[in-house]
Amino acid sequence: MIWNKIMEKTDLKIRNPSEFDYNSICSSFSGEDVMICRIFFREWRREYFQQLHEMAKEDPVLKYLMKDITQR
Repeated sequence: MIWNKIMEKTDLKIRNPSEFDYNSICSSFSGEDVMICRIFFREWRREYFQQLHEMAKEDPVLKYLMKDITQR
């Protein structure tokens, strides 16, 4: 439901949740939708990185990169 509202506000071509400033998107909403939007993006970002960490278990290069990213 919130995704439809987000797409009404902006035409996002999202692949990686870290590629954009979701706070500016969510701040264009009002009331409860602001919090719902932020929770949506926070959960999406968490799931995205969780999947990357799972893939890194099988790929030594990705494992190294993920370790480097999480140490910053």
